[in-house]
Amino acid sequence: MRLKHFTLLLWIALFLVVGEVALEYRAKSRGFGTLLLSGRGLSGANNTAVTAEHGFGPTEDYPFRSRVVPVAKPAGTTRIWIASASYAEDRRWAASEIFPVLLEDELRARGHDVQVLNASSNAYSLATAAKVLHEEGPRWQPDLVLAYHFSNDLDELAPRLLAVGGGGAPNATESRGEGPDGPDAAANTDADEGTPRTEQERWITSRVVEATTAYAQAKNQFKARIVALRILTDRLPPALLDALEERVEAVHGEARALGADFVPVRFAVSDPTSSSGPMPIAYRNNLFRYNSYLSEQAWRTGVDDYNALLVELAARDGLDLVGLDAALSGNGAYFRDFCHLTREGHAAAAKALADQLEPLLAARANEEGGE
Repeated sequence: MRLKHFTLLLWIALFLVVGEVALEYRAKSRGFGTLLLSGRGLSGANNTAVTAEHGFGPTEDYPFRSRVVPVAKPAGTTRIWIASASYAEDRRWAASEIFPVLLEDELRARGHDVQVLNASSNAYSLATAAKVLHEEGPRWQPDLVLAYHFSNDLDELAPRLLAVGGGGAPNATESRGEGPDGPDAAANTDADEGTPRTEQERWITSRVVEATTAYAQAKNQFKARIVALRILTDRLPPALLDALEERVEAVHGEARALGADFVPVRFAVSDPTSSSGPMPIAYRNNLFRYNSYLSEQAWRTGVDDYNALLVELAARDGLDLVGLDAALSGNGAYFRDFCHLTREGHAAAAKALADQLEPLLAARANEEGGE
């Protein structure tokens, strides 16, 4: 190999390494595990503890991204459990800037003795929320359980309920062609020798590359553009809404088992059905990266259908219902994508929730005072 060719390869390698480090730094700053900077490793799991800000979790003994409080609940204190996902965890911002923490500040400023436990994490769904509440709830004894979910549940349920043939998503091995007779079988054989590659070689050529942030970004960008060309579902089918109802009821059941009041929260988005014009392309592509079944229209009408479902469940089960949709939906200043908030959005969400929770807290105080 000539020197100029070798130099070119070195420059290409340097460009790729610098690009990967830059992408990993951005991902790490947003709370995601990475191959090099966050100890995620090749399994995809983040093996290092997330660095907590002073006075805030999560810590080894305190699993919530909110102000650290002791396990024992002080007499007269109302504990509010926020069951949500990245909408409420939101590592784009400091812990002091996200709405669960601001909600505690707002309610305390109004004279309410509350502690807010932010049991939210990236990729959590209603199903995860029920599991976490079942595991951690008995120890932390919440009085109110607020559930704010939507998009992750659609991402989990759509492949099962909307896959071609109605039988759920294709088998993972078949869809990737990784079976012994699949299209990748030839790729596992050395072209010159005609012998199977060693496990170590396959590990180097696939697992390492797939674990990089650059690979994930490229894959997501290509996927979003390919999905946009497909024929997608324009409305959430009844089976999916039924599955959402079951998940909401599961969280309700866990809250009831703890003696806590369950308060579902209507969901807010940047572009509801009342918005004029198309959704920003970046917002739409971000949805398509994780869900290749639902169209832009399905996401918009789906929020309406889900919120209507919460209204129906609250009326049927005698639940208090609050929402962020009326105060936030459609206001571009409050959103940085379809469902994640800006700093201003978090502040507005905290105030909207405080306004709606204040009568509930006053009623609880009156009931306890009359006992």
